[in-house]
Amino acid sequence: GLHKKGIPVVLIDREIEGYFTNIVMIDNEGAAFKATGYCLDLGHKRIGFISAPLDIKILAFSYLCS
Repeated sequence: GLHKKGIPVVLIDREIEGYFTNIVMIDNEGAAFKATGYCLDLGHKRIGFISAPLDIKILAFSYLCS
């Protein structure tokens, strides 16, 4: 994989089980709170949220790293 070839890898908001590298995690709850507050401050009252399934994985990236 990339790591074995000496290519630096940093994952963003993802972890791959058994693959140890640098990770930058995102505070999704804090970001959603700020975004919702911003919309409310603008006067919006009907705010929705759509999300992908929580168990979704990025298989292509996992494949490239192995």
